[in-house]
Amino acid sequence: MSFKGTYVLLALVVVGAVAWYLSGDGRGGDFTEETTEQAEPTAILADAPELDEVTGLTIQPRSGDPLVFTRTPAEPTPDGAVDAVPPRPGPWRMTAPVAAAAEQWVVSQMPRTLLELKSKRSFAPGGVEATRAEAGLETPQMTCTLIAGDRSYRFAIGRRVPVSNDTYVLVTDAAGGERVHVVEHDFKADIARRASDYRGKNLFDRDDGAPVHVEIVSGEATIALRKGAEGDWLLEQPVRAYADTKAAAGLVNQLQLLRVSEFIDDAPGDLQRYGLAEPEMVIRFETEPDDIGAGLTRGIEVGAYADLEKTTRFVRPLDSPWVASVRQDALDPLLPGLNALRDSRVMRVEAGRVERLELDYPERQPVVLTRVRGEWTGAGELGEIELSAVNDLVRALSELRAVDYVDEVEDPAAYGLGGDGAIIRVTPTAAVEPIELRIGAATPSGRNAYVQVSGQAGALVVASQKVEQLVVDPATLRSRKIFALRTDDIVAIRTTYKGRERVVVRDGDWQMKTPAGAGIDAGALRDILNDVALLRAAAVVGTGQPARYGLDLPPATLTITVRTDDDGTRGHALVLSEVGGQAYCMVDDLPYIFRLDRTVYRTLTGELIDHQVFDRAPADIEAVTLTDAAASLRFTRGEEGWGYAVDPYVRLDEEKVERLVEQLAGMQAVRYLAYTDGRVQDAGFGEPTASVILETGDGAVTLQLGPEIPGEGGRFSYWVEQARVFQSGPEGYANFSTSLDTFTLGEAEND
Repeated sequence: MSFKGTYVLLALVVVGAVAWYLSGDGRGGDFTEETTEQAEPTAILADAPELDEVTGLTIQPRSGDPLVFTRTPAEPTPDGAVDAVPPRPGPWRMTAPVAAAAEQWVVSQMPRTLLELKSKRSFAPGGVEATRAEAGLETPQMTCTLIAGDRSYRFAIGRRVPVSNDTYVLVTDAAGGERVHVVEHDFKADIARRASDYRGKNLFDRDDGAPVHVEIVSGEATIALRKGAEGDWLLEQPVRAYADTKAAAGLVNQLQLLRVSEFIDDAPGDLQRYGLAEPEMVIRFETEPDDIGAGLTRGIEVGAYADLEKTTRFVRPLDSPWVASVRQDALDPLLPGLNALRDSRVMRVEAGRVERLELDYPERQPVVLTRVRGEWTGAGELGEIELSAVNDLVRALSELRAVDYVDEVEDPAAYGLGGDGAIIRVTPTAAVEPIELRIGAATPSGRNAYVQVSGQAGALVVASQKVEQLVVDPATLRSRKIFALRTDDIVAIRTTYKGRERVVVRDGDWQMKTPAGAGIDAGALRDILNDVALLRAAAVVGTGQPARYGLDLPPATLTITVRTDDDGTRGHALVLSEVGGQAYCMVDDLPYIFRLDRTVYRTLTGELIDHQVFDRAPADIEAVTLTDAAASLRFTRGEEGWGYAVDPYVRLDEEKVERLVEQLAGMQAVRYLAYTDGRVQDAGFGEPTASVILETGDGAVTLQLGPEIPGEGGRFSYWVEQARVFQSGPEGYANFSTSLDTFTLGEAEND
């Protein structure tokens, strides 16, 4: 045979083989239908149900047991409902291989993925594109069945399409029809999921309802909490007491958030191996009743550690057989100390809800205060009360907290609660009976004290400083207003400070009567008038014990004379003191001790005489002499400026000398110790340490100086010619020096 004949025969064989394959005989199938191509991907199901209509899901892995999930269908929308929220089906639950809650987002992801698949092309099983075996559909990687009412849909997941990201999926629709679709989706992650990935990791379902009773048993200790009708949590064990709402709610929330770390055993035969035959802890709670009055009981048993690092423990639900592990740090908050769960508030009443206060203190008349339309009112000496002081007391009561507890008081007298201590009764809004608080004795350290709410078996330990805010002299609640006068009605002021008297009177203009002839400092007088006319205390300290506040021998007094409406006058007297950095006063014959702002105290005891010591201008000073133990300097003013009297060739720094003269001429007195007839001894020093002489055309001013006043910087000075003693401020002698170099020019300046 020639080569040409051979080629012809070979071509005929190839054509025959292709025809045989396309006929189906070569593919092992009975179908000859061609692949259907879509111009655009289309929905994989023509009659696809809505996602919320799907109530059943079965996932059959290539090997292993099927995973079965169900949920209750949505309730139908009531007829005639307008703008009603569309009903939703119930949550997914796993029914096989074990009955358990499901991880909602994981389970619902599978129906959503299948219903949203888009077909790029399709063909009948065994069609021209691929056989069942080639499409991986004889033994699918995974088969999923969706149930929607009385319809079911089956999806068999095959192989990846060669050289693409597509996958073969065999779909059996509700009518039983089968078709292979090529879809652009990678099922690798879906296929890799295990049964545990679909199971709910929350140990408790919030849809079961909120816990209203919680019991935690650990060894021999039991903590039981119950939620009251008003939403407050109560401790039932180991003591009956109010629970801290925030702490109790946090415990309940932590309980509901418990999640499985790992599912260990769905059908444990031996609980001993997990430490669950005799659990180390049992947590049990009841949920709030539903519409028919029945609640649910849920809980877990906690066993041994599940790992060598002791980071997880074995747990088993009370209503299920399976065993899982839970992180230890999630269980720790479920065992707080008892005191951490107790409500540390003593009164459990908000300040704004208090309408009546009764203060029954030893050796004091009982006091009753009532709030009417938001304003507190009293009676007797509390006819005028200080609103802020009462509010502070009410706030202190509402914020009073225990630092510890005595669960049973068998002998009240041992705690100072026998009945002779202070009693405070608080009546909240809409309450029939007041809450009675008894103040007991101090604890041995004195840092705390016992208090008890009447009707409760135990006592509370409260910080002593907090108790001191409650047991106060009722006088501290009275109005802090001392005077309410018009400054124009004040016609005379007399002040004494450490024996030095000042008297000013208004006779048209204000005049200084004592010491006679002294000028008045207008600013100081104005400040005293303004402060005393509307004098108000920073606080009312109480009554009695004036010696404790230095008011038995007060260093200062202030008396004012006020014109009355009938053209008469009346007087008011204050005694003032300063003790421990605080200023105090008493007024007229009243027994009350007031604490003053220290700025007000300094004004009321301040100097009324004109603070300007001299009436000479700096230009009037012709010579100045400075003397101390070290040396003496005398400068004179000439036509060419200041010169050094001893040596006319010394060149002085004119600015420095002039600055010295200006400071001396402008000397300000902080206070006059003696305005006339004074002696050097009145300044408090024996012999002067320095002196200053200022010479003018009218004569000389001679000042004898004492040492600097420690902490103040000024000096006491004796004006010899006027026999006047005063205290200067630190700036008065700031440039005093007997060193000539202080006032001379430097070498460069001399050049």
